[in-house]
Amino acid sequence: MRRHVWLSLLLMLLTLVCFWEIQRHEFVNFDDSQHISGNPFVSAGFTQESVRWAFASGKHPLTWLSHMLDVELYQSWAGGHHRTSLLFHLANVLLLFFVLRRATGAEYQSAAVAALFAIHPLHVESVAWASERKDVLSTFFWLLCIGGYLRYVEAPGIGRYLVVVGFAVLGLMSKSMLVTLPFTLLLLDYWPLQRLELDAGSGARQRSRLWRVVAEKIPLFALAAISATIAYEIQRSSGNTGLLRSLAWTDRVANALVAYASYIHKTFWPRDLIFFYPHPEDSLGVTEIAGAMLLLVATSFAIWRARRHRYLTFGWLWFLGTLVPVIGLVQIGKQAMADRYTYVPHIGLFVAIVWGISEASSNWRCRKSLLTTAAIALALILTVATRSQVAHWQDSLSLSAHAVEVMPDNALAHHILGQSHWSGGRPDEAIEHYQRAIEIEPDFVDPHVDLASALDGSGRTQEAVDALSRVLAIRPDHAIANYNLGMIQARSGEIDAAISTLRRAAASSPTDASVQLGLGSLLAGQRRFEEAEPHFLEALRADPHNASTYAQLGGVHAMWGRYDDAIREFETA
Repeated sequence: MRRHVWLSLLLMLLTLVCFWEIQRHEFVNFDDSQHISGNPFVSAGFTQESVRWAFASGKHPLTWLSHMLDVELYQSWAGGHHRTSLLFHLANVLLLFFVLRRATGAEYQSAAVAALFAIHPLHVESVAWASERKDVLSTFFWLLCIGGYLRYVEAPGIGRYLVVVGFAVLGLMSKSMLVTLPFTLLLLDYWPLQRLELDAGSGARQRSRLWRVVAEKIPLFALAAISATIAYEIQRSSGNTGLLRSLAWTDRVANALVAYASYIHKTFWPRDLIFFYPHPEDSLGVTEIAGAMLLLVATSFAIWRARRHRYLTFGWLWFLGTLVPVIGLVQIGKQAMADRYTYVPHIGLFVAIVWGISEASSNWRCRKSLLTTAAIALALILTVATRSQVAHWQDSLSLSAHAVEVMPDNALAHHILGQSHWSGGRPDEAIEHYQRAIEIEPDFVDPHVDLASALDGSGRTQEAVDALSRVLAIRPDHAIANYNLGMIQARSGEIDAAISTLRRAAASSPTDASVQLGLGSLLAGQRRFEEAEPHFLEALRADPHNASTYAQLGGVHAMWGRYDDAIREFETA
């Protein structure tokens, strides 16, 4: 059997040993409940409404479709969704090996890079977190695009070029981080393809060749620009750019430099990895800034060695460049950094490391034995570390408890830990962690809302009302807080106040099926059927598979004497 086949089998074995257990894991409260298990369109599988929604959302529609396919295959079994992510990661490992092998001709170095990519602990988040399917899916198309590009370079032609563009489009439809793909193709032109020469003394022929190499990427850069604009507008409309407006550009740049340094540190010392690293905002210390300055020195060194060690420049610029969309210069969300962001950037760093070791050891005695021993030892260490990290993702309780242990002042971790205790029937522990999250970050409204629900569920209704009032003092338009307050008012017999409160909730979140259904139910209970009907219809548009909504709408039609409509709604329910 050929050597590359044995290497492929070894890569598959390493990957499966590290990640096999994720098929026994549950969904976690960190976005999984919102994006998958609690998303009515995803949980419905492939329907006309679901597919339309996936594309209308404008946000990685292929990723949504992949989750819908999982629902068709596995229904609500979380392990099936994890299995699909594992299969994509496994495919990415093999694709990376074959792409590097084809581009460089270096079999063992390519296998070493693929092995590091396969089993590094920083990549656990991309594989074990179901909601991060977009990472493994977009990388799958990214690597296919590179493979197609290598074929195009070997024999340029419009057909092969369209294959490259096609895979780029599919990747951008999976995750907008592929905006840096054209940049990585230019790096491949520089090394190992040697199509891009940057010598200052190049003649007219060389400049013409340089222009041709750059010009063929223009359609890809245009696609990337369109995708980046759409992604930013979606995040802005979702309210995820609030920290961008509140942070000075100097703070964003400083945190970006520190994040780069932190990713490198965690690459070589992958300990205390957690699912959420809070943004320090303007609290960066002198030590962190000094570490960031060393990063600038390393970049200068890589550029200085560009002629003699092209792989070093390639790897370092790949690492720096592919992190740009998520490094925090344009701040999306509240995280300072995230383990998942290293999934593609690590490829460049691993190339620089592996090829550097290979060159440095070229004159060693017993080179093969020493490198083989070192590779086996490193593989064992990374396997143990990765399996340990995978275990933290088995459920919300394990994930958040580990994060609180590593970072006790992590408000989001306390919030999710509180949710885990609540769902596990431990209300006192849940309330304790909600209160701790509020203590750490008083303006973080989500733990306020869940604290109110926990207090209300524990019979402490007035305390729940007080907690919701604090939320509405911070965010008067908060839909869930208004909805929960309206439900408490309805139970207390304050129907007019409840309807008024739910109207505020519906105005803030008109596509929330629960809010529309709740408001419609209250109005119908007051025999205000004409007012209730539009809210039931809005609830069905938001969640077309809710039997209760059909039943209540049927009741409204029956009360009006529209018996044919009522029968149809009852039959649908």
